[in-house]
Amino acid sequence: MKEIQEVWSGNSDFICNDYKNLKGVSSEFYSCNPKYIDCYLRSQEEISPIIKGSSYIEFDRRKNPIVSFKMDGHSFKIKLLNTCSDTYLPQRKYSAGPKGVGFIWDNIGQNIFINKGYVSNLDIFLWNGKNNKNLFRPSSKLSLEDQIQFCQSKGKQLLESRYFDAASFYVGSLETNPEYIFKFPYPWSKKSRLNMQEPKSRDCANIYSRECESIRPYEFFEPIATTWIGINNSLGSYPEIFINKFIPRANLKLSSFYLPFDSKWHQVGLRSSFDGSNPNLIEVYSKKIMDRDKVQDIGVAFRCMLNR
Repeated sequence: MKEIQEVWSGNSDFICNDYKNLKGVSSEFYSCNPKYIDCYLRSQEEISPIIKGSSYIEFDRRKNPIVSFKMDGHSFKIKLLNTCSDTYLPQRKYSAGPKGVGFIWDNIGQNIFINKGYVSNLDIFLWNGKNNKNLFRPSSKLSLEDQIQFCQSKGKQLLESRYFDAASFYVGSLETNPEYIFKFPYPWSKKSRLNMQEPKSRDCANIYSRECESIRPYEFFEPIATTWIGINNSLGSYPEIFINKFIPRANLKLSSFYLPFDSKWHQVGLRSSFDGSNPNLIEVYSKKIMDRDKVQDIGVAFRCMLNR
């Protein structure tokens, strides 16, 4: 049972033949992965007559796997909770929107947990049973309604823009009620601007932009543009859709690999508008046209949050 927990948490040396030749995928993919646990159980049945044919996986209503198996004539059940995907947002005062915008709010008395990474095709497969050979990729083709329904099926909700801002802006202090909230444009630095030259590999670890594809491979589930609470892909990578209760139209993080490294969109808090087809390349908070680059056939990633 201890080894099952280690495989589930990604701390095992077990190698699954189903994923042996999987390229462009970070080891983070194997944490809290029901398909990976299933692969482990099948491998054990092949080498151990004690549990041969006796192990299987079922799921609770929130798709947490329950591993059942027999060993030495005894039946066991282990419920494996998804403790790998979420991170906690501390309770304090925050500000939504980019620098110069003052939507002040707080989450005092709320326990907010946010997905560290995008919802994947594997997550969607476990939800609706529709197969996709690229299970490691972010789910980027669902309608907004389906995204909301998926999060609700997990007892969660589609991430709100203000919580993403709170998780992304560099925080100098965890004071509950700060007198002034600083808004630095990059999650990892207090610098007001980047040296906008041709990016190097280390720059692509912060903003995976259009040029990065020819500089270093993109790894799915890789911690890129990680924020102060452990949120990944705060800038660059995939465009991401949100719910925005302050300005509903400001629902899209456009900073992504569709845009060059010197794009002004690569800053925390900026939001475009997305209606399911093409984004409006206007920074909605200021009504300013930010970029003339064409972004066509856009697929948007998403993540969920839990408020309890």
